[in-house]
Amino acid sequence: MKLRLLIICLLVSFSAVLADSGRKKTRMYGARNGKQFSSTCNVLSEIRLYFDSSIIGVQPVCEGGKSNKLKGGMHGSLYKFQLKKGEFITKINGTFSSSKEDEISSLEFVTNLGTSPVYGKKKDRAFSISIPENARLVGFSGRYSPRFIKEKAVDEIVAIGGVYILQP
Repeated sequence: MKLRLLIICLLVSFSAVLADSGRKKTRMYGARNGKQFSSTCNVLSEIRLYFDSSIIGVQPVCEGGKSNKLKGGMHGSLYKFQLKKGEFITKINGTFSSSKEDEISSLEFVTNLGTSPVYGKKKDRAFSISIPENARLVGFSGRYSPRFIKEKAVDEIVAIGGVYILQP
């Protein structure tokens, strides 16, 4: 019985490694504190962002409409950036305040077809995450941490990076 349970655990672990193989993470920008996350799709079709005075939450939506679990919080305004068929993200531009590196204040997505609007409010410290030419962005990695808004704890994104897969 114990051997059977051990074999099942090993198979599940091996399957998880295979499912995540080939995924690479870019450098992460922002704070070093907070709870780490990684949220990915096989094919990214939409990005949902929640924003008030900073980027609060990020949620990749996969081809076919399946959305991953929201990372961060749902406070503030919801922005949706939909990718057209054949469109893919080549670069992520963002900013944070020089006085508050733990708040990602804006994000903008550059694709093979153009540039998204700026989501959020640009601050004075910029960063740029380039996706390799032979790769496709499939999601995000980062960190989120609680902050207090009107005496209520709300998770917010404090660091962001990309997750991509190499194309054959």
